[in-house]
Amino acid sequence: MGKFVTLWFWQASRLNAEWFEAYSFSNDEREKPSLSRSPVKPTNDEPWSYTSLDDRGKLLVHVPKEHLPDAPSMWYLLVREYGEYPPKQTLIGFANDMYADGTVIEQQEFLKTGVELSSRAAAIRWGMGDPKIEQIYVAEQHRRKRVATKLINVADIVNVAGNWGGFIYGGDQVTELGSQLASSWTNSIRLIETKVKLPPMD
Repeated sequence: MGKFVTLWFWQASRLNAEWFEAYSFSNDEREKPSLSRSPVKPTNDEPWSYTSLDDRGKLLVHVPKEHLPDAPSMWYLLVREYGEYPPKQTLIGFANDMYADGTVIEQQEFLKTGVELSSRAAAIRWGMGDPKIEQIYVAEQHRRKRVATKLINVADIVNVAGNWGGFIYGGDQVTELGSQLASSWTNSIRLIETKVKLPPMD
């Protein structure tokens, strides 16, 4: 399994009342991970990933295909669980062509699509404010295609675009597949010591 790309982030101006422009960069001009907030782009490099809005005002998270050529195009359902303590959010990826790659929709719209949750390609659940990964899942047919790398980056960008604070991290409770994934984060400050081995999610 390849190493995760290490990134820092820039939060620029607002896209709308809910979302900010968010960008990630892979150069070494700043600490990784870290966040720059500024209306002026803090580097001359092109972003590794970034946000925009589509013509209906939906958030788009762009991860250029050249970075993860084996990962499928995915659109995402964002579920926010404010009733949890602390609040949680889940990003569920679907690898079909109902929406453009990177489109983020919410529950009210998802219910109108007729898509079954069981058809998901991948999912990640993390805390709002304290963005520790609670769960990450990749369907068997999509494994070993860098889907988890894409999913975690999209979650990071959504976190920055929503101004929810912190950077995705985890590793203390993992399945066997999760421990293989965690090995890609070796020596990263995002990886915390494994304390509990969990049974497979399949």
